[in-house]
Amino acid sequence: LAGAKDEIRTFALDHLISLANQIEAAQRLGQLWGGQWDVEYDPAALARAQEERKRIYLQWEDVMPNRQIPNLLSEPRELLEAFDLMAQENKNNKQGKTSIIWGFDAEWDGDDSSMGGGVSLLQLATVDGGALLIDIPSLCNSGDEGYRALERTVGRLFSGRLYQSETADEEVVVVGFACKQDIGRLRKSASSVPHSSLVSWLHHGTAAVVDLKATLLHSDLNKHSNQKQSKRRDLSLSRVCKEYFGKKLDKSEQCSAWGARPLSLDQRKYAALDAYICAAAYEKLILPS
Repeated sequence: LAGAKDEIRTFALDHLISLANQIEAAQRLGQLWGGQWDVEYDPAALARAQEERKRIYLQWEDVMPNRQIPNLLSEPRELLEAFDLMAQENKNNKQGKTSIIWGFDAEWDGDDSSMGGGVSLLQLATVDGGALLIDIPSLCNSGDEGYRALERTVGRLFSGRLYQSETADEEVVVVGFACKQDIGRLRKSASSVPHSSLVSWLHHGTAAVVDLKATLLHSDLNKHSNQKQSKRRDLSLSRVCKEYFGKKLDKSEQCSAWGARPLSLDQRKYAALDAYICAAAYEKLILPS
């Protein structure tokens, strides 16, 4: 079995290298596999491949040129501080909108038995406030402090109670894409509480969640798509990204090792962009142009 696995990996890398503009993909795949597969490639060819990828795929710098790629939030205090800062910034930038829009996504490993079916990462983003990458396993393992930090931040956001002291028109919308499985896995993570006296940190529910894919499929507001309704059921987030922002979403990190720490720079870029596109596309969809 080991020999067959090596042959498959060799074939995959050789095939990628033989294709135009796929040298970077081969390098990234080799880095993911590690060991003998992590090799160096011709710098000039790699640079050309990277430029071509930037031309085809949306980059974090395209949408957030003045914000750094976010780091992973693994401690309760840093989550509270970063979340409160983003929430306040979003409120300040509301500018007459009836809703404050957040985007979200979640990642997990294919072999996730150690997480009990939960998530390895939760991403939150807004159009104006950047993105947060939340280390759900680390926070769930931080005892009462981690539980209460998640309840105060993620729990309040997903329930729609984030701005509960504000006026009635302060609606919060949390947008995912085909997000039923994401929510199910988040609920499993939320139920992994430190001891039996605590309930799920999502115990207030997920009433604020909106599915962008379902909204696109059932709304007449989308005037940008030239696809027939019958063909839109296989919409992907990458295709939505291309439709609204002129470039596709790079999904090469989708199946990477999300339970590993630290996350790579490419993983953090991918994760932040996924959540951002949910928020930004939904805002373009519902707001007048």
